[in-house]
This record gives sequence, structure tokens and C-alpha cells, in this order.
Amino acid sequence: MYKKLKRNQTKSTQVDLEKILTLGGVMLVLVGCIANLHSAYYSSHFIHGPIDLMYYFRYLILLGGGFAIGYTLTGKSRNDKLFGGVVYAVLASTLYWTLDLMNFGLQNLITPQSYLWQTVVPMSVPLFALAVSLLIAYFFQHKPNRSSISSLAKIITIISFITYQLYMLASEAYYFIAGTATYDPGTPTWLIIGNFLITPLIIVLVSYTLLDRIKLRFDRLFYAVLIGAFYSTLTAVLWEFRTDASSESTSLFSSIVAVLTVLFAGIILWQAHRATR
Repeated sequence: MYKKLKRNQTKSTQVDLEKILTLGGVMLVLVGCIANLHSAYYSSHFIHGPIDLMYYFRYLILLGGGFAIGYTLTGKSRNDKLFGGVVYAVLASTLYWTLDLMNFGLQNLITPQSYLWQTVVPMSVPLFALAVSLLIAYFFQHKPNRSSISSLAKIITIISFITYQLYMLASEAYYFIAGTATYDPGTPTWLIIGNFLITPLIIVLVSYTLLDRIKLRFDRLFYAVLIGAFYSTLTAVLWEFRTDASSESTSLFSSIVAVLTVLFAGIILWQAHRATR
């Protein structure tokens, strides 16, 4: 009886947490799609064909398309569908980052580079990431008629996110140690250290620590990665609103983005921590 009650409490805690993550994720998807439409409008003179569309509308494809896939192929209840939409939007985005990184490595290895490798493949990565997400959702979510997120979707989200973020963190640390980082000469040391302390992996670590009431470590890691992915994705999509490329404007815009993303992550973490108390 006690064990059954404890399991019910755990399930209720996860449901409450998923409601918070669903709200934050839906907001992220909306902001991402709006930001991408804004950016594509100002970059319309660079769009000359279907191949260009795949790149310049990448966040609309990944976030909007991923959400549509998850919402359509997950469970039956509205809450399950909304959370599924958020998860598959994140899955498509994390897959895109990792596949884009792999494509960059392949481009450096394959010589001479053809038009296919230089243009078609890089531009097609968002669509390919969405296609992989669709296959996962259909065969591991829809076919078994799962109301909960499939384990494969969770595993791929975790692996792709952490792989990409480890690469980015290692690259940033390497360039900083080598003295070739893109910091201005007068940048204070505390600000540089602060930038390392608000990386997505740190957000994941803090999230994992605060969600200690989620006893299953795999589920806790998955929720923490979702929050970290929200943070890193919001950082990326907010830059779609930049229209002035001058150094002064870029510096100011960078500060605004940092404040907004940290605030967003902080609110999500606060609400998530409260939901699991």
C-alpha cells in the first residue's frame, strides 16, 4: 500500500513538472517561429530557391515541424499531446545541432568538395533532422500508441544535446586558452568566467540538482536536458531578431539575449523546483 502511494506521488510530481515544461516549451516554440519569420523577412534577398528556404526557415521547420509531429503522434489527451509536441521540437533541434556538426566535420574530410556537399547537404540538415524525428515519433511513439514519451526519443535527445554542448564548451575553452577567443581585449576576467558559468551544460547540472525529488535518474536527466535545451534554443532564436550587425549593436544585443535567456531559465527552474516539492 505504501509503495503504491509513493508511486502515485511520484507520478503526480512528474505530471506537475511536465505541465511547467510544456508551458515553457510552447512559449519557446512560438518565440522561435516568430523570430525565424522575422529573420527570413529581412533576409529575403538571400533566398533564391527551395534549398535556401530549408536553411532560412530552419527554426520554423525544427520547432514548428517538430511540435506538429509530437502533438499529432503522441497519446490522446491534450496534455500528453502538448508535452509530446514540446519534446519532439527539442528532439528535432538537438538532432539538427549534432548533424550540422557532423556535416561540418565531413566537409573538412572530403576533398574536393562538390556542390552537393558544399550547398545541398548543409542546407538540407534541418529537413533531415525533422525527418528522423518523424520516423522516431511514428515507429516508437505512434505505433505502440504511447501516451508517455518513448525511451528512444529521450535517449537521442540526451545524447545529441550533450554531445554538441561538450564540443562547443571544449572549443570555447581551447580558443580561450590559446588566446584566440573572440573576446574584446578589455573584457573583464569575471565576465569571461561568468559566460562559462551560464553555459547550457551548467544549466543542465543545476536543473538535475534541483529536481532531486525525481528519483529515477534517467527521467531526471531527461527533464534537466529539456531545460538546458530550452535555454540554448532560446539563445539561438533570439539572435534571429538582430537586424543591426555593427559591433556596438551586437555587444548590446548580446547582453540583452544573455539577460533574457538566464531569466527564462531561472523562472523555469524555480517553477520546476516548486512543482517537485
